[in-house]
Amino acid sequence: MKKFILLFLLATSFVSYANGDPLDNVGNRCKNNEVLYYAQTVDHKKEVLVCQKKTTITYLFGKIGQKPDIELKMPVKMVSDLVTDNDTVSSEYLMIRNGNIIYQVGHMTDLLSGADIESLSVIKYGQGKLAEIMLDPDSAVNAIRDRFYKE
Repeated sequence: MKKFILLFLLATSFVSYANGDPLDNVGNRCKNNEVLYYAQTVDHKKEVLVCQKKTTITYLFGKIGQKPDIELKMPVKMVSDLVTDNDTVSSEYLMIRNGNIIYQVGHMTDLLSGADIESLSVIKYGQGKLAEIMLDPDSAVNAIRDRFYKE
């Protein structure tokens, strides 16, 4: 009976997570209307959060529920967006520059296959892509197209 109860509790906690609002994971780190992008890695160990408060962008990356490994605050003029809509691809990304490193985070839909991809790429000038981190689409909140604005 104890095994059944434990199994039931695990199953219901997974279902409640799967049906939960990903914005609940943001907490008080930025207001809901300031979230440009949020997602967790596919293994749900780390998260990325990008917020815009007026003319300031905040980028956070690290273990869920802990102090971020990377925390950047910068003027919005240091951030670029890349929005693409054509016959084969629809995408929206933010490029956050920190010296010679760019963190590219966002969403891409391959219109031919229907595949949706959430990702975070770390790119170094002159060396190319250093890392590609796949993000869980079910945990993603993407408001890049709707909320990102430059001065």
